[in-house]
Amino acid sequence: MIDSVLIIIGACFVLAGVIGSLIPVIPGPLLTYLGLLALHSTELVEVDGLILFAVLTVVVAAIEYFLPLYVGRKLGATRAGVYGGILGTLIGLLFMPIGIIVGPMIGALAFESMTKRSVGDSLKASIGVFLGTVINFALRFALCVWMAYVFVVEVMAVWS
Repeated sequence: MIDSVLIIIGACFVLAGVIGSLIPVIPGPLLTYLGLLALHSTELVEVDGLILFAVLTVVVAAIEYFLPLYVGRKLGATRAGVYGGILGTLIGLLFMPIGIIVGPMIGALAFESMTKRSVGDSLKASIGVFLGTVINFALRFALCVWMAYVFVVEVMAVWS
């Protein structure tokens, strides 16, 4: 009985995590990992790779705010653009969910423009920040889908 409840709770966490990986305010990888932990705590299943998933969850959470700025820097953002991206991220948190996506781009564009760079260079740097944001969402989603796959495989192995 308790195993069934833990599996259902784990499935809810996994589903919320996969959906949450696409919504910036929800910690998708963490929720999905909690679903795996719930499954692992049953007497029926012993999930392999929990340490690997814990490390990946922490790494993805750590780079979540820095990846957009790093990619922007690689595409030519100056220090002002990076600071603008950081400020745009912070302000974007107030206008969820769209603000967290476009906030860094607008911040980088605004600060790059203030340094008297050409519009093309400023736009290129801000697009780099936007691409970093998109790559970040892809990483979060991929990790959550991988953990969800492990969850489903483990549950199916118990039921077969």
